[in-house]
Amino acid sequence: MVKHIAIAALLSVGMAAPVVAHARVPSAAGPAARIQMLLRLDRLRIAQGVRFGQITRGELEALQGEAQAIRSHLQAIRQTGAPPTAADRQALRQELRRFSQSIYAARHHGVGAGSD
Repeated sequence: MVKHIAIAALLSVGMAAPVVAHARVPSAAGPAARIQMLLRLDRLRIAQGVRFGQITRGELEALQGEAQAIRSHLQAIRQTGAPPTAADRQALRQELRRFSQSIYAARHHGVGAGSD
């Protein structure tokens, strides 16, 4: 009985870790590293959704396309050689926010999405 409770507790902590980690991304890491870390954490959220059957193949492909667009945007900013402008950072933040909302919507199939 104790063994089952311990396993359940570990699983619940493991499932919540990506969500908690998303809120604790260090800002001192720099904008590019922060974005890469957020994309990695979002990839974990997507993997969880696929594993639990919450995300369909079509939703997965759409989410992968969104992630690729964000990575391409970040790469384009890097290729300029100049530090990202405030407008660049704002645009990336918006893209990441929309991407996170898309993941939520895919995992919940639209239930509660956009009702903030």
